[in-house]
Amino acid sequence: MKSIRHIVREIIQEELKLKSPIGQGKDHVVYNYEGDPSKVVKVAWGSKDGNKYSPNAELEQVDLDSSHIDTFISNPDLFAKVHKVTSKYAILDKLETGDIISSEQRELYSLIEPLIDTLEDLDHINENNAINRLYWLMSNIKGFKEELMRELITSGIFFSSPLLQKYIDFLQRIISSPLGKSNKNLDVSDVNIGYDSEGLLKMLDF
Repeated sequence: MKSIRHIVREIIQEELKLKSPIGQGKDHVVYNYEGDPSKVVKVAWGSKDGNKYSPNAELEQVDLDSSHIDTFISNPDLFAKVHKVTSKYAILDKLETGDIISSEQRELYSLIEPLIDTLEDLDHINENNAINRLYWLMSNIKGFKEELMRELITSGIFFSSPLLQKYIDFLQRIISSPLGKSNKNLDVSDVNIGYDSEGLLKMLDF
């Protein structure tokens, strides 16, 4: 005989299958939380045949990667706030993402573009990858951050742009954190960041 908990879980799983996700990564899917529009629900799907990426796969809800959510909880200044977590789902703050971040990324690129001829490491930056490219260069290329800041300050670009200051500070917070020091190739990109209710940039995946 199925337990009440098992029956409830099956009902919730079937309801989730009918919902449209608002975000999807390699391991998790995010849905709006109907009980509170300021929050989202993150769940994980697996498949009975072991290949969840097959269009014919029969999906079923599986346990969350506990280390993933633990990373959120242990880095509250970097990630969306976790309100509740079980073995099957987590309820998180909903971040403001999408068009606002894409627009700011284009503006960041326009500010950085004049330095491309001066700093050769910027040769692959563009308006669609500016956030991720800046993060990767600052995290992985020795001396790049100092050289970039020297050029930005000397040219006056840094002090004239609160947006640039905000993003440089955000990227530096990530890089200087224990998580950033242990992993220099986090997925810090426009699709994985957003603003919390206090207007602070946070990550929603890594």
